[in-house]
Amino acid sequence: MKTRIILIDLENVQPNDLSRLAGLPVVIRVLLGPSQAKISLSLVAALQPFGDAVQYIQLQNSGKNALDFHLAFYLGRLSCEYPDALFYIISKDTGFDPLVKHLGSLRIACRRLEGIERVPANITAKPSEPAPQDNIARAQAYLIKCGKAKPKKVSTLRSALKVQLGGSLAEAEIDAVVDRLRAARVFEEGATGSLIYPAR
Repeated sequence: MKTRIILIDLENVQPNDLSRLAGLPVVIRVLLGPSQAKISLSLVAALQPFGDAVQYIQLQNSGKNALDFHLAFYLGRLSCEYPDALFYIISKDTGFDPLVKHLGSLRIACRRLEGIERVPANITAKPSEPAPQDNIARAQAYLIKCGKAKPKKVSTLRSALKVQLGGSLAEAEIDAVVDRLRAARVFEEGATGSLIYPAR
C-alpha cells in the first residue's frame, strides 16, 4: 500500500475533515504563513488521530510566494525519502501546477487538489494510473462536439466528463482522463486557471 504524502497550504485552504485519509498510510505536512499564529480547533482535532505522521511547518519570514517555495522544498525532500509515495498538494493556488507537471515528467506521482475531500478514497487508486484509451477517445470526441462551448475550468471539465463517460467512473478514473488530455495538450491551463484549447 503506497504512502500518501499530504502537503497542506494552510494560507490557501483550511480543511477540517480528514476522515477520507483514515486507514491510509500518510505523512502530513501543514505549512503555515509567518502570521498564522493560531490553528482552528476543528483542524487540530482532525489531525490529532494521525499522531507523529503530522508535522507543522511555520515560515519565519514573509515574502512573495514564500510558502509555495517552502512547500516545493519539502516536497522534494520527501520525494527522496519516499520515492514510491503518492504526493498531494492541497491548495487552490494554480501556481503549483507547473511543478506538478515537472514532477510527472520525472515519474513522481503528484497532484494538486483543492481540498482533502478530493484525495482518492480507494486505497488502491493511483494518481498516475492510466486511463483506458476508449475513455480518452470519447472525451476528445465530446470536446470536439462542444465547439466553442468547451468547459472553461478543470472542475467543469471533470463534471462534464463524468456525465459523458457514463457517470459510474471513480474520481481517480476521471482524474486520469483529465491528466491524459492535459499530457496530450488537448488543453492548457492559463495563469488564472482557465482552460485554453489550442487550435488543431
